[in-house]
Amino acid sequence: MTDNALNSLFRHQSYYLTLPSGGKYYKTAPQLSADGELGLMPMTAADEIKLKSPDALFNGDGLYHLFKSCAPNIPEPSEIPAIDIDAILIGIRLAAGEESMTMNSKCPSCGHSAPYEIDLNQVLRSIKPKSFDNVVEIREDVTVTLHPITLGSQVKTQIETFYQLQMQQALANAEANMESNRELFEKALGSAIALQVGQVADCIQSVTMKKEGEEVVVDNPDHIMEWVKNMTKADHKAISDRIALISSTHKIEDMDLKCPECEHEYKIKVELNPANFF
Repeated sequence: MTDNALNSLFRHQSYYLTLPSGGKYYKTAPQLSADGELGLMPMTAADEIKLKSPDALFNGDGLYHLFKSCAPNIPEPSEIPAIDIDAILIGIRLAAGEESMTMNSKCPSCGHSAPYEIDLNQVLRSIKPKSFDNVVEIREDVTVTLHPITLGSQVKTQIETFYQLQMQQALANAEANMESNRELFEKALGSAIALQVGQVADCIQSVTMKKEGEEVVVDNPDHIMEWVKNMTKADHKAISDRIALISSTHKIEDMDLKCPECEHEYKIKVELNPANFF
């Protein structure tokens, strides 16, 4: 670093976050403090511009850039488990001293719209993983060790889903050509299957089997992918259900509101969308 008299004005790690995952499930472990917390820095103006770019939001570059900038102790942002994403986003705002966010809501009774303040510390406290049990026994001699869906997997799913919707729209708008419709349908179906198989395979860390009194551990991604393509429906459901459980957090509590116009009391759902969160 150059000898810059303005160094003292640079942003620094000003908020320390306890990750919902506890720092587990990363291939390359994040560097945590002695207390097991992740240091976070406020956003820069460049971070905000990048995050709000439609292309960067679509392909994930906006979030990757944001996490590299504000959470530099996470070596590879694509490995961030889904259960940590919202907590880190809130932590970045708290690092900037922003302890609340404004949400506009329309009263369902009189239709009056008004802004309301939401306590981000309260929202952060509600983000807790539903389960840390990442090992599922699919039969007596076979156990599967899993990790939650990652940011990289979410982005890949988002992109694939977009193209599938485009394909379905093309299918709906296609002329009454049976051969053309059949080809479009088969392509859309194949993409959907590949997406589902790929996401499950990506979340399988290893498979442990007992054979002739010995344990055999398989962690080769190609072998795991081949198995996922050929596993039974029951095995697929058991694994998919556990992935969903360890990838989700407790529901953020709905916010109680009172309309200033007609005093009608109602609840709204609090959603953290990176596109408008900052």
